[in-house]
Amino acid sequence: MGNRVLYESLLRLFRDQYRLAPERIEAGMNRGAWRDVEELIHSIKGTSGMLGAMAVHCAAQCLDQSLKEAIRTGVAPPETYPAIDRFLSELKAFLLNLERAEETNSGSSLP
Repeated sequence: MGNRVLYESLLRLFRDQYRLAPERIEAGMNRGAWRDVEELIHSIKGTSGMLGAMAVHCAAQCLDQSLKEAIRTGVAPPETYPAIDRFLSELKAFLLNLERAEETNSGSSLP
């Protein structure tokens, strides 16, 4: 029981910490702030992997090389944009599922 409570607490923390991440990533892209984008996605990648949110984790992992290139050159390679779209889609879906679970179960049984 204790592990489940801890896991649900960590899911809530993820939701609260990264709720605005999609908007922050899009704003960073629009400013060309690739280091900021990379740092946020890197953080989400690690946390999502530890939580077992593998779709988010894998989508973030696919961005590693292109974001490093964008930081190095100041210009994102063309494959960056579809990969970011996929990542944002996975992240938004996961966050939405966390919100729905919270509403449905009044704080218990988060996915």
